[in-house]
Formats: sequence, C-alpha cells, structure tokens
Amino acid sequence: MTARWLGIAACIAIAGCSDGEEARCAVSETGPVTSMLDGPVDFVSAGGQTGRGDGTALHIDPDGTMTRTTRTSGTRTTRLDAATIGALRTQIDTANFPTLESSYINAPDDFTYEVSVDLAGMTYHVSIGEMTRDLPARLSTLVIAFGYLLRRPICE
Repeated sequence: MTARWLGIAACIAIAGCSDGEEARCAVSETGPVTSMLDGPVDFVSAGGQTGRGDGTALHIDPDGTMTRTTRTSGTRTTRLDAATIGALRTQIDTANFPTLESSYINAPDDFTYEVSVDLAGMTYHVSIGEMTRDLPARLSTLVIAFGYLLRRPICE
C-alpha cells in the first residue's frame, strides 16, 4: 500500500497526473456557476518537522471561487467551471466523508494534507499523511484531484 501512496504523491508532484493534453485554465468562461458544493472545501499542506507543511493551500467556495496559495506562485484566485466543480462534488461524494477516519497518519513528522468539506450542514475534517499505508482508494482519488487543481494554470 505504501508504494501506491508514493505513486499518488509522485503523481501530484508532476502536475496532477497529466494525460498528455495541454492543461486547461482553471477558470469559468460562462459566468456564475450554480453551486454544487454544500459549503467550502479546503485542502492544506501541514505537518513536517515545522508542523506548517510546505505553504500549499486550496480553498474552494460553493460558488466555485478557488483561492490557491503555493510557495512559488503566491496566492491566486479564479472561478472554476461547472464541469470541474461537478467532478469535484462527485469525488467528494464518492469519498463518503461520514465513514472516513479522522486521521490517516503513520509517521509523526510526515507531511500531511488537511482536508475539510461541508456536507449537509456538517463539517468533516480528515488528516492524510504523505506516507500513509492505509488510505482508502475513494479518498486517494480526491487527493489526486486536489493535486491537479493545485497545478492547473490560472489564466488571467
């Protein structure tokens, strides 16, 4: 299982598992998006020896406004298109947050990803260690999706 998670982490590190086609901009070309999210979604890097992670954060509001912070690009904001939000909602639903454990961390100094989602008035929070051996596949696909959004170009 560790090898699978290492593959996922490597996939995130190399631009979100690109399938060879040019990356689309993370922006809506059609105006406002009908909300498909119950509340905000957050994906934050934490942990490591300092406990602060690598400075990576992703925040998505229900209206599709995405704020992304990385050490190299700073903070940038855009609006996701309906297809991207719909796919994200499907992956959130598939992860089935009410049934997940609150932590999938195997090493105390491991880099972690903190995921928070609001579903039907409840906020769910899951901590995921980069080197975890027991991450459910239904959650790893969501982590890959966040990695893609972190590396997808934001066009002005």
